[in-house]
Amino acid sequence: MKHLPAVLILLLQALSGFANMASPVRPGTTLLATAFSSRNIDILHETIRIDIDTDFTYARYAVEYLVDVPEGMQIPLLFVAKNLEQHLDVWVDDRPQAVQPVPDTLGTRMPALFNGFKEGMPGAVYDAAVIDWGNYATGIYALNELQYFKTALSKGQHRIRVAYKADVWEDVSDWLICYSHRYSLSPARYWRSFHALDVILKADLPSNIALSTNLGAPQQRDSISHWHFDKLPGDYIAITLQPQVGSFAQTMMHSGPGSFMVIAAVLLVSLHLYAIYRFRKARPGRKYSPVLILGSFIVPFLVLGTYVQSFSWIDMLLEPYASGRHGYVFLVFIFYPFLLPVYFLLLWLADRLIKKRLSTAQPFTHL
Repeated sequence: MKHLPAVLILLLQALSGFANMASPVRPGTTLLATAFSSRNIDILHETIRIDIDTDFTYARYAVEYLVDVPEGMQIPLLFVAKNLEQHLDVWVDDRPQAVQPVPDTLGTRMPALFNGFKEGMPGAVYDAAVIDWGNYATGIYALNELQYFKTALSKGQHRIRVAYKADVWEDVSDWLICYSHRYSLSPARYWRSFHALDVILKADLPSNIALSTNLGAPQQRDSISHWHFDKLPGDYIAITLQPQVGSFAQTMMHSGPGSFMVIAAVLLVSLHLYAIYRFRKARPGRKYSPVLILGSFIVPFLVLGTYVQSFSWIDMLLEPYASGRHGYVFLVFIFYPFLLPVYFLLLWLADRLIKKRLSTAQPFTHL
């Protein structure tokens, strides 16, 4: 046994994060497929069952591996699992396995210098370990994210099953949130052999949610899709869920805040010119027009305010799938000090022109 590789690795990693200004993606759960490093164990078949129901913000996974063991051995299986929606359940030949904290001896503890560096960082990892997955692949993990169990496998074929509930990914870089569920296949490159992969997707989604994948055309039966592969189809499985909205909401979304701003500008400037005309018609002899001055402050402000507020109006049409992520749109008001004098000058010229035309049309009367 000492000549056999020490670890049959089950690497299931969930990368979780929070939305911030640096990234428009809110990570959900990313599960890495099993990375079997033993040279004496064959992976005959892998089946990935994914169940997404009407509440598509999570998905249930059931992953099964059919392995062939040439001789009996005691094998540890190691998990990397972070912030899953629910804990992992593991069975070997239909026998449930108790998942335990990883022993300190399995990995190399991080040097004190590294831990000291991490102390000043958010989410600091104090009890970290370097895990050697084999084939020159290593990773640094917090010990509280690592779980493992040991199991005795006799000679012959065995089934290893893993079940868990995973959170959805959210891409909020556009008006509508783009949802996705992801499963990484890249660790399969560490396996001694890869024979076949079946992916079974069951999705009972609302009618306004469009589903697509990166797996190509499936065999379809009702709400169940089935793919069969004799080689890895890629490094990961991506299931994309895109909300669909009505035609009016689509028009407003594609028109964008700029259209609202232009409409507001046309209406407000027209009202302002009309108010200036009425004032000059009533008081043609006045040197200064308070309507011109006051409106020159108000109209540019309202036009910019319409631009900012229109983001909320469009989001209301897109609810509940609006991303609500538009950055610091209020910074558009930095243009106000530049827009105001330009607008005042243009409306001042218009005011002079109106005053001149009214003066030639009728005798001057001072009020």
